[in-house]
Amino acid sequence: IKEERKMNTPQNAYDATVLALSLALTTETEEKASECVHIAASLGLTEDEMERAKAEALKNINLFVFGEEND
Repeated sequence: IKEERKMNTPQNAYDATVLALSLALTTETEEKASECVHIAASLGLTEDEMERAKAEALKNINLFVFGEEND
């Protein structure tokens, strides 16, 4: 039995960006995905931080969907 996973409330711009990117990848419509990407881009992360946030969003989705990490 998989344990239920919940998203935590973001505590800073980095966490909010990871959440927005995760939502962009899993939302049902292109319009909502675009809105999430716009929000993520507006949070002021550096290019390096944004790349790290993208990788973390993908990792989170793997954990949520498959219950495992794929590095």
